[in-house]
Amino acid sequence: MKTNWIKRIAAFFRRRANCEHIAEVVVYVDGRVVEQKSKSIFEEYGKTERFAALSFANGVVSAAFGLERRRMKGRA
Repeated sequence: MKTNWIKRIAAFFRRRANCEHIAEVVVYVDGRVVEQKSKSIFEEYGKTERFAALSFANGVVSAAFGLERRRMKGRA
């Protein structure tokens, strides 16, 4: 719980303008963190912020899932 507040405060200070948002994705498998990434999203993008954040999150989760499948099969 404390780490969530620390991350929120850090994200608040990382914002350089009101039009910038930070999307952070954490992927867990069996209670362990597999992937953790964050990205700045600007309102100047052609897409809305939600769509840009969801597409970023989808890419991170897909990559982590594929890597875990390869690890389970012994290919990674």
